[in-house]
Amino acid sequence: LIFALEQSTDTNSSERWARVEGGGDAVAFGDAFVNTVDRDDLIIGDASWNNGAGRVGIFQLAQTGGDHDWNTVAVSYEAAEAGDRLGEQLAFFQGDGVYSSILMIGAPGTDAGRGAVYILQLNAGGDSGSREVTSASYGVVTSRDYVVNASLGGSITGWSGGDGGLFGVYGASRQQGRFGPETGEIAISPIGTIDILNTATHRYIGAGAGDRFATALATDDVDGDGLNEVMVSAPGRDTTAGNDAGTIYLLAGSLIESNFAVGDQEYEMDQASITIEGDAERRGLGRDITLDGRTLFASAWLAECEGEDPGSVYVFDLSSPGTFVASDAQRVIVGEP
Repeated sequence: LIFALEQSTDTNSSERWARVEGGGDAVAFGDAFVNTVDRDDLIIGDASWNNGAGRVGIFQLAQTGGDHDWNTVAVSYEAAEAGDRLGEQLAFFQGDGVYSSILMIGAPGTDAGRGAVYILQLNAGGDSGSREVTSASYGVVTSRDYVVNASLGGSITGWSGGDGGLFGVYGASRQQGRFGPETGEIAISPIGTIDILNTATHRYIGAGAGDRFATALATDDVDGDGLNEVMVSAPGRDTTAGNDAGTIYLLAGSLIESNFAVGDQEYEMDQASITIEGDAERRGLGRDITLDGRTLFASAWLAECEGEDPGSVYVFDLSSPGTFVASDAQRVIVGEP
């Protein structure tokens, strides 16, 4: 549902401005969605469609509002094979010039779970119709070392540089590293020209097997120095609070920039300037994260949702570097059982 809100108020579905329905396998419809800002379009992923092949639809809502479904979609991109999970993650960058209107689409199930990220440049003049994403993409990011079930594209973020360039951050939470299976990895790379990318400028890996590092990603200029920080979660990380308590890391923009100069290297999480650890066994801190300036929103819930676990969202102020625990949060929002 999409609401038009002019002030803080309680709103129910009868007051909606627009509604978009999945119309198919609804398990994952809307799990990922972004808007195109200037173009006022809504881009929605439907990763469970057609036996998990997945699809992505662009809905033009700016002038119409009202009810929509896949019969009114302006343009849609579809995966080639069942299980690709196309559209499980999305990222959109307005940008400018040659890097304007860039859409990144994650398909973590493609190629036996190795995963991929498709990079598209949306047509500013408007697109229409349906097509396979492989026929429309300007670039493809593929799994490093082609590890089966690495799940590349299960998380995506990035930022536009001041010179009009674009930097992509691609997560593979089940990548097997030197610490063992499901260590997880992120790859960061500038897109100098829109073409096929197979390797990254540099990579950061989880701290141990089963960490599922890169489950969620977020970027913003946290410290106000003009450089974007990267926040990475590892909800499977064991801490002193217990197994799978979860951990979130912040990589400083100045560190990332200096590592760019070195070239293709692998770095560990001892380079993080802020580390936040879960405060209870199996809490899974960092199942999702959002950055807004120096404010971090991080969710946590039991992996199996056993008993009456209500789930929580922690709100952190990232003003100071160091190592913290979830109980240090400025605010905790607890759900209902």
